[in-house]
Amino acid sequence: MRDDEWYYEFDDLKNLLDNNKDAVKLGAMKRIIEMVARGKDCSDLFLAVVKNVVSKNAEIRKLVYAFLTHYAEQEQDIALLSISTFQRALKVSV
Repeated sequence: MRDDEWYYEFDDLKNLLDNNKDAVKLGAMKRIIEMVARGKDCSDLFLAVVKNVVSKNAEIRKLVYAFLTHYAEQEQDIALLSISTFQRALKVSV
């Protein structure tokens, strides 16, 4: 697959992560984690993934946390900025 095809897919994944249906978001997160596991750099999706940490679906949150754990060191500034999102997620889940 060519590099420009990955960016096209990234745009699709970003749109799927913005979807209102948990099943769609879950499918997108599974695809992203699969790509990360295969060694593809998915750091461009960091912000789109972080937004889903507030999901009520525990499976989505687990995949989001796995992604964030993988990329937090690489994207330190954005990870720090996402702390308020994590705090909201904790308030929602309590």
